Amino acid sequence: MPRSARFRINTLVGAGNGIRCNPRLRSIIEGYFKMPLKTPLSREEAAIGAALSAAVGSGQIKNYFEVGEMIR
Repeated sequence: MPRSARFRINTLVGAGNGIRCNPRLRSIIEGYFKMPLKTPLSREEAAIGAALSAAVGSGQIKNYFEVGEMIR
């Protein structure tokens, strides 16, 4: 991640079982960025991401900014 972008981050989100199931890795990431790491409510991030990308590609969802508002 470019240094200039690191200081504009206001939410840190991690996905996947590597982060979800590994407290030590999570702690390292939180320490590096000096903020809490959030994980999505859904445990099937890759499948949901693929479906949302398909929805944008097919025009069912306008753009990825709109997709970002749907993810919790």
